Amino acid sequence: MNELLFIDRQKPPYPRLDTLQQALTHLEDDIDNTANELLRLDRHSRRMQLLPMLYSGIVWIVYVGYCFFALRDAHWDTITLAVTPAIVSPLCIRYGQRLVEWWFKQHQGQARMKLAWLRARYDSKLNELKAKVPPDHPILELYQTSSQRPGHHALICNFCFAFNGLATHPQSTQYVCPKCLKFNTTHDTQDTGMIKEEGSIASRVKRRRLKSR
Repeated sequence: MNELLFIDRQKPPYPRLDTLQQALTHLEDDIDNTANELLRLDRHSRRMQLLPMLYSGIVWIVYVGYCFFALRDAHWDTITLAVTPAIVSPLCIRYGQRLVEWWFKQHQGQARMKLAWLRARYDSKLNELKAKVPPDHPILELYQTSSQRPGHHALICNFCFAFNGLATHPQSTQYVCPKCLKFNTTHDTQDTGMIKEEGSIASRVKRRRLKSR
């Protein structure tokens, strides 16, 4: 008898879900942090590509204008030394921009790979949780998306139009209205009843026409 009690205690009706819940919570936090990091890198990448190009372009225009007005009567050696940075600087700026773009792409690629791995890990843990609990377990509602969650619809009496609460599946809900005490059937049964009634009327009209002939 003691052995049976020990076996029953070792087998609870539902398995322990604390470990899976903690793992899913940590994975959700890691996914959010990685997604935010990816957005931050994207924002900094755009800023680092735009602002240096803008500022360097302004400096280059000012420098070229200075060389044009200040070195009109200068010797060719002085003009060559002054114009060389104006020619070389756009190439340096362009290659520097490509280097910064490459650095950000490397880090963004690593963040995307990490995010994909975390999402796959999260789906694996969620499938493991779904395999351990029944489909109608309330814990699964915590991990459902808004499109997967069933919507709630108002139950309105067909006779007195009184509000009788909310239901997730109003098409399959039948109830007695507490206000008028009348039984409310579903829309499907009403439609099938109307179809049957219309079919019986059509059959009667057919029979009458055949008899008249």
